[in-house]
Amino acid sequence: MTCKEGPVLYKLSDTGKGLGALEPLSFLEVSDLQRSEKDLEDLLADHLLDVLFEDTNRSYDEDAIWEMMEKARVAAYGDIKHVVEYLNPRDIVFFCHKWVGVIAAAEVTGSPRPEGDDEEYRDIRFLTPVPTRGEGIQRAMTAAQVSQVTERTFFWARTIKFPYLDRNEAQKLLTELNRVLSGGT
Repeated sequence: MTCKEGPVLYKLSDTGKGLGALEPLSFLEVSDLQRSEKDLEDLLADHLLDVLFEDTNRSYDEDAIWEMMEKARVAAYGDIKHVVEYLNPRDIVFFCHKWVGVIAAAEVTGSPRPEGDDEEYRDIRFLTPVPTRGEGIQRAMTAAQVSQVTERTFFWARTIKFPYLDRNEAQKLLTELNRVLSGGT
């Protein structure tokens, strides 16, 4: 859409009625879409972040998932360790395990902290059952199920998955995830 000042970007918000409502993203200009991926992620994180899907780093370290589960933290590693700085207390994080699906969800409770040179993390409080190393992952919500519940598709090949969810969408997904992880059908 265009207004007197120039092009304006909008997001579609769920109003509970009909198709929803368009909300202007006043902080974001069309020219911002030409920014680098990291700069755009930083901008969006500063303004829109409510809920994230966090990758468990399976491609690089099979044990990273268990460190996060056992230590009640959300962590990122290596060149992208900065992504935990996008999180804020009370944000909800859904843990995605490659080739499996969403295996847990948690609320962010702490500030960013370094662990060594290669890791940054935040403390969390789990909102779902938590898989254990001894039992392994018994249940998960597949990407298809996530898309069905949220009525959205995601770019799964990133540590931080787009699009972000708002609080209502997150609560809906959290309710369904708890049902799936608790063995409901």
